[in-house]
Amino acid sequence: MIVTKWTAREVAALRSAYRMTQEAMAHKLGIAVCTVTRWEKGRNALAAASQAALDELLRRADDDQRARFLALLDDSLCQDGAVGRLR
Repeated sequence: MIVTKWTAREVAALRSAYRMTQEAMAHKLGIAVCTVTRWEKGRNALAAASQAALDELLRRADDDQRARFLALLDDSLCQDGAVGRLR
């Protein structure tokens, strides 16, 4: 799966798919916890390097983590009334 542009929704879904706290995700990415919090709240635009780090984290996800990621995105799309945008 490819995420063309990481938004708050995808960041939160990836963290949840890994079953990590914001602190654990920040540690894994080598960033401050407040950065993860801002990303998930949509307060910070993600720089290209940050998006690349998230791409790599998704690429390294195992099958179960990928399945959870897709399910979490699908659930959020259903709640937004935008069913069917995932491929």
